[in-house]
Amino acid sequence: MPRKHAARAADDGRRVKNARWRYLIRNPEFLRGLRILAEERDPQWPTLPAAGMGSNHQAISTFREEWEVSYELEEVIQAVARDPDTNLENFTDLMSSDPAVTIETEREIFSPDGEADPSPASLVTGRAVYIRVDVTHPVDMLLPLIEGELRSFVKVQGDRLAGEPELRRTLAKVSGRRPRLDQVDPQLRVYDLAAEGQTFRAIATEVSRPLSTVKSAFLTARRNIFGKVESFKKKTLPLAAFDPNRHAGSCSVCSKAEVFEDMCPKARLYAGQDEASRRELPIDPTELRRPDES
Repeated sequence: MPRKHAARAADDGRRVKNARWRYLIRNPEFLRGLRILAEERDPQWPTLPAAGMGSNHQAISTFREEWEVSYELEEVIQAVARDPDTNLENFTDLMSSDPAVTIETEREIFSPDGEADPSPASLVTGRAVYIRVDVTHPVDMLLPLIEGELRSFVKVQGDRLAGEPELRRTLAKVSGRRPRLDQVDPQLRVYDLAAEGQTFRAIATEVSRPLSTVKSAFLTARRNIFGKVESFKKKTLPLAAFDPNRHAGSCSVCSKAEVFEDMCPKARLYAGQDEASRRELPIDPTELRRPDES
């Protein structure tokens, strides 16, 4: 079965909950239990228990578990306490407001009150989130919802991550592009040949690839080896949209470059050249010799 789009799956999820609620409010036993809970409230002040009644939080919890109702019933109980004949169909949309898929951060899980940091042993150093799934929904509906929520979350910025510095740093590094795993071997071969001191032109001949392809492969490999530039100051901001494949063939400086150090400043910065002391070759080939070699 083809996977649903996230928007359609979310709409179907709401319809599933709507249908579930509309069936329940026609069940006499469900209605009787709901009214019993409402009778324990003061009709004038339905948020408070009636005279002589204690808190009915446990009774509500038991009722929800018995009927497998995951919805928030408080507003419904208050309405029935005010008017036993209230039309429960009016609460259909409210009953579908609880999302089928939610994503929570480590601190939201381990320190929900926000008053204390969780134990360091509980965390995964900002590299994991927790996905809560309502398994009463069909799997073919949940999968696109999970994908949609996760895509939205990795783009999130702002107050929600104020207490999650590790996670904020991780998300700042997440690339929106799918990695080209089929290009790993060619990119590393180009990089290794360059590290041995060969020029881009010589490498292009050896691997039988266009010169611009060799240069973009080298930039991408070096970027993956040394990491991204994290401090996007004004002069480095354009790197956020840097495309090595297009740049290698369009830049007048890089198109003439024979080795990495001849490439333009933007290309070197993109490839990890943010360490002033690092030269074109990331490691001197002589340093690769074994201790017993002369």
